[in-house]
Amino acid sequence: MASAVGSAPTYWEDVLALLSALKENPFDIRTYFADPLLLTLLLNVILILSCYILQRTTGNYSWVDRVWSISPPLFALIIMFYPIHTAEGLAVSVLSVWNQHPRLLFVGTLIVLWGIRLTYNFARKGGYDPKEEDYRWAWCRKVIPNPILWELFSSVFISFYQLTLIWLISALPMYIVWRFAQDTISTPSVVGWTSIDTLATLFFVIFFLMEIIADEQQWAFQNRKWAFIRASQEREALLASQNASTSGSAGKNRSTVAEIVAKLPAPYSYGFSTIGVFRYSRHLNFFGEFMMWWAVYLYSVATSEQLFFLDKPDAPERATFGTWWMVFGQFYLVNWSIFGTVLLTLLFQGSTALTEHLTLQKYPLYKLYQMTTSSLVPWFPGSSVEEIIDLAVDFNAARQPADLLK
Repeated sequence: MASAVGSAPTYWEDVLALLSALKENPFDIRTYFADPLLLTLLLNVILILSCYILQRTTGNYSWVDRVWSISPPLFALIIMFYPIHTAEGLAVSVLSVWNQHPRLLFVGTLIVLWGIRLTYNFARKGGYDPKEEDYRWAWCRKVIPNPILWELFSSVFISFYQLTLIWLISALPMYIVWRFAQDTISTPSVVGWTSIDTLATLFFVIFFLMEIIADEQQWAFQNRKWAFIRASQEREALLASQNASTSGSAGKNRSTVAEIVAKLPAPYSYGFSTIGVFRYSRHLNFFGEFMMWWAVYLYSVATSEQLFFLDKPDAPERATFGTWWMVFGQFYLVNWSIFGTVLLTLLFQGSTALTEHLTLQKYPLYKLYQMTTSSLVPWFPGSSVEEIIDLAVDFNAARQPADLLK
């Protein structure tokens, strides 16, 4: 199926042919091992079924969240190490492939590093505790009380759609990179690295560091806030114990967490972080996350630049094969693996809106924060929440954004 140098690359047609063969005998495991894309697809189907069964049996719907950062590195490793053969059918060592096509090594390694970092961040917050569940799923259950509709939502969106999306954003761009290496391995003059690859690597590192900084600052803020809360609870417990021993009365009822938070020093009294990088974006970690996958997609775009120059007279014909679209300068800017990246970007728009809706219900002052700070894209901030509160005649009125904005 590998197309020779100088002929139009029909990767999309090859994928359709593979899926057609799979349809004829879907239970023949050997079919999946014939191509790295099918092998990653098999793994993803197993993950979809496993997560669905686990969420149905445990009543916990965060199983997809637990594999979100694990499956892309697995897909990347499968494609990175999948055998490549010359036109004569001779196997090429992995190191030789990576030496001629460092693009394959770089994009795979970056995805693995992304997965390790995100898995660590998720684990330290207790995400792998089987009793823990993302608070947004609990909210979804409340707004979808019908058991039939909930079953459809949980099976189609939570399990199938999200895990398929993970496969689309990671396996598809890497597959295009791998196919380029396979198709040109017999041409030593072709080296899998261009200025587009350098740009993709730079973008990935920038957004990777952006997400790390945002997550670390969020982690430090929440730890500090909860240290204040626990200290306050311990003081109340000590006073209640002293009162009980001297007067025989336990005293007044303990303060709720919300009441304790309201008495903390700013900005901890708001309940959410408005300092550090969160002064410039309310969800900088979200922005860094989906932008990293645009960088991964850019590696697949880099192959189109080389395909153009390999056989320039044939380049315009390639668009008719459904592989490369939208001519931009001297190479094709859009290929079929862009679908996953676009869908991920849209998913984060919806996820951000839901997160903000729930945060606003919990913390009224969040309305002021929304007025002064960009949602995703980092931007110059307006007046801080503290400055707006200082302008208020009464602090209690400032805690009711609806009254403040009248």
